[in-house]
Amino acid sequence: MKGKVLLFPIMLLLILMAAVSTAFAVEGNTSSTEVFHVHSNYKNSSLKLEAAKGTAYVEKGFVLSGNPGRKYKEKKIYGFYKIHVLGPGKQETIEWAPSASIFLRAVGSGFESGSSLKLSFPAEGDYTVRVEPMENSKASSEYWLSNHLLYWIKPAAWNIVAENGCSADYASVTPAASSGVVHILCNNDYGAEIYCFDQEIYTSTTIDPPTFSGYTTLSNSTYVHLDTTTGFCSPSTIYFYYAHNSTFSIPQLPTDKYAVWLRNPNVERIQPQCGPGRNYSVFASMNGTQKLYAPQNITYMKACFCVDDWVYLQFGYTDKVIRFGFFEKSLFNPSVDWSVIPGYSLTTERNGRITRETTPYNGPARNCGSYESCKLYPGNLVHACMEYNGWYFCRFNNDHDNNYGDVYLWVPGSSIQWE
Repeated sequence: MKGKVLLFPIMLLLILMAAVSTAFAVEGNTSSTEVFHVHSNYKNSSLKLEAAKGTAYVEKGFVLSGNPGRKYKEKKIYGFYKIHVLGPGKQETIEWAPSASIFLRAVGSGFESGSSLKLSFPAEGDYTVRVEPMENSKASSEYWLSNHLLYWIKPAAWNIVAENGCSADYASVTPAASSGVVHILCNNDYGAEIYCFDQEIYTSTTIDPPTFSGYTTLSNSTYVHLDTTTGFCSPSTIYFYYAHNSTFSIPQLPTDKYAVWLRNPNVERIQPQCGPGRNYSVFASMNGTQKLYAPQNITYMKACFCVDDWVYLQFGYTDKVIRFGFFEKSLFNPSVDWSVIPGYSLTTERNGRITRETTPYNGPARNCGSYESCKLYPGNLVHACMEYNGWYFCRFNNDHDNNYGDVYLWVPGSSIQWE
C-alpha cells in the first residue's frame, strides 16, 4: 500500500524534471535588448522564438461610426521587435510584429507577423542574434496604424521554445570574421533610388557619400562603428540624399491625415474612382466583376488631401492590406472641417518613361493593393504629380482590356526615367 502511495509523487517529479530539461535559458522582453549566440551543429539548423503578450497603454484610433474624440485604454498585445542575425553565410534583419494590423512589407521579405518565429542558420558554426524592442513610434506608424502605442505597463516577452540542430546561450563567441557590412542607399531629391551597394568594413570608419554626375550631394559623411566582437555595424544602413541639378519639383504626399467616417455606414459598397472626378472610370476587383469596398470590412479611414469635391483616402481592410483611393467628399463626415484638409489641383506634373515591366499599386508601398490589370511596360509615359518615399503618384493611360482610360496609381521611382 505504501508503494502505491509513493508512485504519484515520483511520477510528478519525473514530469517536472522533463519540463525543466526542455526549458531554454534565452529570453527577453520589450524593456531591453538581448544579444545571444547560437552554435549550429550542421547546415540549415533552426530555432523557434515564441511571443507572449504584455499590457500596453494605447491611444485608440477612430472607428467608422464612432466619436472622433481620443480614447485611451490598456490593451494586451504582443511586442514589436527588430532581430539581427549574423554568422556564416547570413546577415539578416527581421522586423517581428505579431500584433501588426497593417503590413508595409510582404511577409517573408524581412517582416514576420506570426506569434512564433523560426530563425534558420545555413551553415555549421557560430552565429550572433540580437533582439531589440522596436521604437513605439515606428511600431505605431508602420504596423499598428489604428492605434498608438504610448508605453508598456507590463512588457511583452519572448523566449526560445525549440532548438533543431543548434544550441543558444549567452556565452561569448568570437565570430569567424571581424568585418561588417554596411548597406548604402543613394536617393535623389524625388525619392527615387540612384544607386545602392554593400560596403564591407574592417574597422570603425567614416563613409563619404559617392558622387554622381548631374546631382549635388545633400548629405554629410557618416561615421560607422564596427563591433569587432559581433560584426554588427551601427548604423547598418546609410541613406545619402542628392539634389538633381534642376529646379523642377512636385508635392509630397501629406504625412498628416484626418479621420473620416461614412455618413451612412449601411451602404453596400463604396467605390473608388480612377481619378478625382466622375469623368474617370470606377476601379473594379481583380476579376473585374466585384464591386469595391464593403464598409463592414473597412477598419479605419483617413483623409490625405482633397481635389475639389473629391477626397483621397487611406483606409484599412480586414485582409490587413493598406489601400488608397478617390471618393466623393459627400459620402463622409470628417473629424475636422474640410478646409483644414490640404487641397491640391494635381496639375503640376513631372513626365517620365517606364524603364521595365512594372505593376502599379494604389498606395506608396508593396503591401498596398496592386493592379496587375494596369501593368506598365518599357516606354510607357507617366505623369508624376506627387511623391512619397521613392514612390510616385502617376497619371497614365491604361488601355488594357478593362478600358479604364486615365488612372492615378503609385509607381516605384526605380522604374521611371525622367524626361
